[in-house]
Amino acid sequence: MTETPGNKVLWLEFLKIFTRALVQINLYRPDHPQVKQALQDGEALLKRIHSENSGDFSLTMAAGSLLANGLPLITTDKLPNSIKNLFSRFRVQTITFVQGAAGSDLLALCQMQAHKGDGAAFLRERGITKITLNVDVYAKVGPSAAQAPNLPAADETTGTAAPAPQAPAAPAEKIAEQISAQGLETALSTVVSRATDNPEERKAIMDLLTAKFKEQLATEVERAVETVRKEKKKVENDMVRTESVMTSMAEGVVVVDKNGNILMMNPQAEAISGKPLA
Repeated sequence: MTETPGNKVLWLEFLKIFTRALVQINLYRPDHPQVKQALQDGEALLKRIHSENSGDFSLTMAAGSLLANGLPLITTDKLPNSIKNLFSRFRVQTITFVQGAAGSDLLALCQMQAHKGDGAAFLRERGITKITLNVDVYAKVGPSAAQAPNLPAADETTGTAAPAPQAPAAPAEKIAEQISAQGLETALSTVVSRATDNPEERKAIMDLLTAKFKEQLATEVERAVETVRKEKKKVENDMVRTESVMTSMAEGVVVVDKNGNILMMNPQAEAISGKPLA
């Protein structure tokens, strides 16, 4: 397939919506408006992609890049953490969205990220046939033998092949590097996802962190406002004292700025000038 600017825009937009759905399913229930909207947007975009590509749509992690229908889309270092975790945790090489994939299928795929067992089995148990997973298969070798090259990916969803023992996973990126370019909500979700796999516990932690953040923010704002309030009161007191001194003086006093504009006059000066200061 030949990549066109239009195709790439659609693929990136779907990746963005898919990421949003993965994050929000960790924070809210499936019937939450934000989750439902993300799934509806994802379903609508998949229909457009399938229509324009005239076939299934696949995302593949290979050679340091995410491929869309076999064409480079984005490097893995720029991928959201939720996407990378989905591929690495379940040893997925390719996710294929078959024509007709709906929001309910996307929901199951998003919920799979909290599953502790086999990802493809999770989808099968829920009757998901429009999204398939292909996994990396590694050959087990002896101590003196070199690791065999990766075998062709097996479609685990259909059960056509059983995966061999998994090779050691690559070291995880430092969490600071992962969240440095993320927004607050996504960064918090990334941190919380490292603490627990339980969706309900993740939501409870997110609610607690959000409440603490709001409380701390309110405290800092109140402290800043109190400082401004004190400075304003000090200026007002200085003005009152200055006006009191000038009013009690027998001589006429005029205060001007560097441009000669009159800032203040006492009553005696106003009497001499014949008109009050406007």
